[in-house]
Amino acid sequence: MYILQPGLNKKYGFILSSVFTGIIWMTWHSPLFFIPGTNHGEGLINFWMFAVQLIAFRFFNGAIYKISGKGRVFMCVLFHTMFNAASPIFVTMTMTWVGTITANAVIVLVSIVTVVLYHKKNRQIV
Repeated sequence: MYILQPGLNKKYGFILSSVFTGIIWMTWHSPLFFIPGTNHGEGLINFWMFAVQLIAFRFFNGAIYKISGKGRVFMCVLFHTMFNAASPIFVTMTMTWVGTITANAVIVLVSIVTVVLYHKKNRQIV
C-alpha cells in the first residue's frame, strides 16, 4: 500500500486515494472472516463495521505516511502494530453502529486536518 496510495494521491488527492486504498485494504483483510478461531471468523466482529474502520484507518495511515519522512513505512507498521495490540481495550466503542461511525469519523477528521496543516506548514496544496 505504500506504493499504491502515494501514486493515487498524486492523481486523485489525499481523500480519494485513502478511500480507494481502504477498499483494497478491506478486500485484502476479508479472508479473515473465513478463518475459524479468529475474532473475525467467529462472528465477533461485524464485517461492515470492520470495513468502515479499515477505510478510516487508511486515512490515518496515509497521514502518518505523508508526514513521517524517511521512516514512513516503519511508522505505519508501528501504528498498525500498536492499534492491533490496543484493539481489545477499545472494542466496546465499536460494537454498535453509532460507536463505529463516531469513532471512525473522528479518525478521518483528525487525519484530514493533520494533512491540511502539514501542507499549509510546507506551503503545498492538498
